[in-house]
Amino acid sequence: EQGIVRGIAWDDACVFCEQAECLPNTYNLNGSLATTEEIRQPVDGCSYSKNECRLFVKDGSDVCDLKLHVVWTGTDVDGKVLLSSDSRPSAFPPNRIQENVKGRYDKMVQSLSDLKDQVTGG
Repeated sequence: EQGIVRGIAWDDACVFCEQAECLPNTYNLNGSLATTEEIRQPVDGCSYSKNECRLFVKDGSDVCDLKLHVVWTGTDVDGKVLLSSDSRPSAFPPNRIQENVKGRYDKMVQSLSDLKDQVTGG
């Protein structure tokens, strides 16, 4: 707000994995697991076992490397709205992407059908 950080919020980190792969992964400063009730934010994230990660690394994948995506909400010191939160990963869950692509595909098919009818007089 006006360039002053008022808080930190965690995003839903489980939008890209099955529920069985979504486990608590947020910790307090003393090393104990945090709870949603305690910090009033999501605390779970997608996870792989150490053995799974070893296999990924062996295959050349970096899927288990720590990735941190930082986005901002609010306004800067000049009052300009910060827009990066629109690019956070949870804004693009797989089901929304699929729905968006299907919707565009359906519109494209309809447009081609309409164009065909115009050309053929149908």
